[in-house]
Amino acid sequence: MTRGNIYSRLEKLEASAVLAARRNAPTAARERLLWDFTVRALDAMAHVRRAPIDDLRWRYTLDGLRDESPFTLAAYVAALTALRHPDEGEARELLGTVAVEREVDAQALWRCVDSFAQFAKMRREGG
Repeated sequence: MTRGNIYSRLEKLEASAVLAARRNAPTAARERLLWDFTVRALDAMAHVRRAPIDDLRWRYTLDGLRDESPFTLAAYVAALTALRHPDEGEARELLGTVAVEREVDAQALWRCVDSFAQFAKMRREGG
């Protein structure tokens, strides 16, 4: 099995998890998906904020996101949005492009991004 084939299969598994949540899957499955997304977005926030002190090979860069899975890329979009980072707009465009190229349900990814944005806004407002 080639490396590309493995990544392709992993992306399809992630996409199927997003689709399952979208198709009125049990509440527990949707909650688990949002929990996983929130954890990934919080990790992405930490990665972005650490960029000034990280070694170059580990440092966050927008170009580094191009090789990530759509689910992870969506988490970075959510993180960049919450941080009001200047890369947010380009990351959003990249997510749209990647979702089309990899034939992933972009609407489900955007719902995850929006959900995290609401979570981050509540936290900023002290809610």
